[in-house]
Amino acid sequence: MSVAVILMAVAVPNLSDFLSNNRASQDVQLLARSLMAARSEAISRGEAVQVTATGGNWASGWRSWVDLDGDGTEDSGETIKVIAGLESGSSLSAAQGGSTTSALTFLADGALVPFQAVSFEYRTSPAKCSRDRNIQINVSGHLSVSERSCP
Repeated sequence: MSVAVILMAVAVPNLSDFLSNNRASQDVQLLARSLMAARSEAISRGEAVQVTATGGNWASGWRSWVDLDGDGTEDSGETIKVIAGLESGSSLSAAQGGSTTSALTFLADGALVPFQAVSFEYRTSPAKCSRDRNIQINVSGHLSVSERSCP
C-alpha cells in the first residue's frame, strides 16, 4: 500500500505537468496551422484573406474571411473558418509594427499587408515560462515558432 502511495505522489504531479505541456503545445499548433491555412487560402484564391480576433481578443478565438464586397466588414458568406478560443486559459496577443493588433491580412501572394511582421505572444496560465511561445510571421508571410527566453 505504501508503494502505491509513493507512486501516486510522484505520478500525479508529472501527469499534471504533462497535460499542461500538451495543452500549450496544442494551442500554439492550432494558431500556427490556422494562420498558414489562411495564407494558403489567400494564395489559392488570388485575393486577400483577413484573420481577425474574436471580440478583439485572440485568446477568445479568431476567424479567417474574405471581404468579397470590399466594405471592410465580415458579412454573411465571407467566412472561411472560425476557430474557438483557447481552452487552456492562456493569453494570446499580437503586435504589428510595434502596435497591438487584432487583425492581419494575407495578400494574394501570401505576404502581409501592411508590409510589417506580426508577432504573437502565447503565455501560459498558470505561468510557466518554459511553455510560453513566440510566433512570428515575417513580411513575406512565413511563420516561425520559438520558445520564450526565460530568465
